[in-house]
Amino acid sequence: MFSAFRIKARAETSKLDNWGTGWYYKDKVITAAHVIEGCTIYFAEFGKEWYELELIKTDAEADVSVLKFKNKTLVYSPINLKEGKIKEGESIHSFMGVNGQPLVHNFGKFVNKKSDLGSYLSIVHIPAASGASGSAILTDSNKVVGMLIQGYVLPYWQANKEDLKDWCKLFRLKEIKSKEDVKNYWQIVPIRIINEVIKGK
Repeated sequence: MFSAFRIKARAETSKLDNWGTGWYYKDKVITAAHVIEGCTIYFAEFGKEWYELELIKTDAEADVSVLKFKNKTLVYSPINLKEGKIKEGESIHSFMGVNGQPLVHNFGKFVNKKSDLGSYLSIVHIPAASGASGSAILTDSNKVVGMLIQGYVLPYWQANKEDLKDWCKLFRLKEIKSKEDVKNYWQIVPIRIINEVIKGK
């Protein structure tokens, strides 16, 4: 599916790469802002080739970055994803990079339009790991409804009993006993927020 890409980024003074996932939307490459934070050089893997990207804008608060291909001559023409709508409990899927490896195709469900970690965020349940940040969350008809940015495993270690009670309500679970119960729950930025960043609102 030539709408999703592995993203790597680095600072000019560093030899270490940040890894994430990006996707093509409205002739732009979209990824999570924290994927490229502190970096000055950005690449997207497309058709087994790496192409340099140019940063257009970033919104750290929304965790959204908008980029474009510097070189317009690509091996393949990327396919623009289209905006979609979704209801709680409906199926989702995503093409995502994990730990810098080739894209994998994972499946899950849209859990809740509300989140406790950000007033505008939503919650999904889908297998993911480091490198998946920036992945487009898609409906069964391949329409994008949001972008994956943050999981619940790290917040779990600071959570108290009241937090876990709230999470049970948000996740539609009876109880949470360990981090294994929360590891596949993720925050996503809804597509309406991404559109606002693109438009400069």
